[in-house]
Amino acid sequence: MPSLPQTIRRATLSLMLTGGMLHAADAEPRHTEDRTMPQATIQNYHGSPGLFIDEQPLFPMILFEQEIAPKDARTFQEAGVKLYSFIEKTSFLDLGWTDDYTTDYSIMERVLSTTAQRCPNGYFLPRIHLWAPDWWLEKHPEEAFFGHDESDKRNESFASELWLEQAGVALRRMVRYIEDSPYADQVIGVVLSTAQGGEWHQYGVDNTPAMERYFRNYLRNRYRNNLESLREAWQDDTVTFDNATTPGESELYAEDYGIFKDPALGRRCMDYWEAYHQVTVDAIDHFCRIVKDESNGRLLTVTLYGYSPDMNWHEKYIHHRAAGAAHRLTSLDAIAGPHTYHRRGPGKDGALRNYPASLALHGKLFIDEADDRTHLSFPKNWATLCNNLWESQQVLRRSFGNVVCANSGMWYMDHSSGEWYDAPALREDFKRINRWADYSMQLPRREIAEVAVISQPQSEFYLGGHLDWTSNMYEAEQGQLEDLCRSGAPFSKFLIDDLADGLIPDHKVYIFLDCFFLTDAERRAVEQLKRDGKTLIWYYAPGFVTEHSLSLDGMKQLTGLDFTVQDSGGVVVNLEQPTGRGLQRFGLPERLLEQADLVENCMKTELSPRFVPAADASGTTVIGRYADTGDPAMVSRKFADWTSVYVPMTPVPAEVLREIFRDAGVHIYLESNDNLAANAAWLCITAPEAGTKTVKLPEALDVYDVTGDTLIGRRLTEFQLPMQEKETKILAVGKNLPEPPNSTITE
Repeated sequence: MPSLPQTIRRATLSLMLTGGMLHAADAEPRHTEDRTMPQATIQNYHGSPGLFIDEQPLFPMILFEQEIAPKDARTFQEAGVKLYSFIEKTSFLDLGWTDDYTTDYSIMERVLSTTAQRCPNGYFLPRIHLWAPDWWLEKHPEEAFFGHDESDKRNESFASELWLEQAGVALRRMVRYIEDSPYADQVIGVVLSTAQGGEWHQYGVDNTPAMERYFRNYLRNRYRNNLESLREAWQDDTVTFDNATTPGESELYAEDYGIFKDPALGRRCMDYWEAYHQVTVDAIDHFCRIVKDESNGRLLTVTLYGYSPDMNWHEKYIHHRAAGAAHRLTSLDAIAGPHTYHRRGPGKDGALRNYPASLALHGKLFIDEADDRTHLSFPKNWATLCNNLWESQQVLRRSFGNVVCANSGMWYMDHSSGEWYDAPALREDFKRINRWADYSMQLPRREIAEVAVISQPQSEFYLGGHLDWTSNMYEAEQGQLEDLCRSGAPFSKFLIDDLADGLIPDHKVYIFLDCFFLTDAERRAVEQLKRDGKTLIWYYAPGFVTEHSLSLDGMKQLTGLDFTVQDSGGVVVNLEQPTGRGLQRFGLPERLLEQADLVENCMKTELSPRFVPAADASGTTVIGRYADTGDPAMVSRKFADWTSVYVPMTPVPAEVLREIFRDAGVHIYLESNDNLAANAAWLCITAPEAGTKTVKLPEALDVYDVTGDTLIGRRLTEFQLPMQEKETKILAVGKNLPEPPNSTITE
């Protein structure tokens, strides 16, 4: 922990700064022998990746603000929170890169100094932005391009070797400055950011000379320098590794068959998208390695990447489509990102917008960005969804509940630096939440989901059109995540790469949400799942895109179902049996039909092509039919050792999912369509409607309501839980559950 008095710190720093500037040659080591430098690591702890500082586990509860406000510094320190992350209000805490060879550390010094004064017992994770400054972009216009953001400003290409080199030098100097500063014994890592929102969202289609050079090198590696392989894949006898060019937007967005791009007609666009997204991961790796090298491995590396897609209104370049590659970076310790923006209000699920279970397979920690606006946030905007203190408390508690159930970390984030949490009741709540976080470190941290959701982010490379198509299938208004959260069974999200590598543990149900394109290796991995009574659920066009063509036979081999194809058709499916809520249809929520702009711009109202599954094979049951023709749309077919379920479009209602899960032997905790997250030791339940909820446990367990400080009972298999509308309850469960901290419970 920090050891030097502030007076010594200031005196030491004055020797390091000359007019606010520090040149690379001036950055001599200034560590003293008696300083203890904290070592932060990510290690397995009770079943999942955990944060350790000096070999001691610590729940990753973090406060993030533009600059840590005095009031919030007091609130979170009094709550016992030890971790703080921050930027600066005007510069976003960039590299302080003033010319090719000079860095200005005055802003970083001020922010570190202020934070150290306000949080003297804290550990810090400053967020450093790597973007090129305006002077650099003007000096090197060939290394940049005009993006599609609202400012229409010039932005660096992630493929620019000059940017990577010079920003890398500036970052190296910045890390060296931090390591040699009086604050090094409080800094345990850095969050590396750039691009739109600092979240590594690309600026637009990149056709710079730098990207073209990167693209050609990518092709050499992809095709192992075999020119004939490249020409065959591109269907172009004139292309070489030296003259290959990046495609323009009109070619990228063109469609060959319905919404699809056909690999048989040439892979130029697909190869470009692969390179386009890989260059982001390569840049992340480049900068992370610099941090590790310059700190001798001491500093944690964190970045914001790998979001599951949800911006269905945005151009298709925007999402992170190389998450599998990012998860495998040895230079990166943790990935962060905000939870869904679509269902953040009280009573909603607030689901995590990433792949914590997939990250855990690679020993990486996920950190949720809980930037939910409380009723105190100002100015009010579309994201201000809490109307009063009680609703704010429920949302802040839900954020913790979702995170602890995902064996992850979190930072509470106030964009205003000091307004959102400025209430006595919220201060007391943060004390409670941090006690719950500490308590969670005594309990198992294991996934127990029997449902696995498998994503193939690169399927989007095989679709035309400007807007990101597959994002509709996730967290948008037409997405599946809301009903999955209400299905009564926890689920874990993985990437298809994990399945191909044999990393995903056994589940009873596998949902292939956007697996339109699968490699041969991925198909072989799927085949290994067709056993032991497992259920595989497929959406829209599973396996329709092979490595070489569009193929109905590829769909049949994957799903065990025959299909006919129609040029186009509506997305609405009428259920053969209405749900418990009386729902008789899915595919396009009825509440959206009056929102013409939303439906026109974002919703999928038509499938092109549309697939009709055969319903006459033995063991086949029709679950729903297309509303416009009456043709089979959603079917289930039982084979000897497994069950195949085809779904044409999201969102399948929670009640229908629940019955499929139940038939597969999945344990159902709730029948009441409440939002559920769960792991081996925790349940988080958020109620859209008031009522008494019946919770069924998979075995006899002790149950403690931490939000109500109530022991519900010991060795329970079922219990009743009265809940108000929009209330969140967080429950600790386990055999011989230890007494929670500061508990007033008497048995």
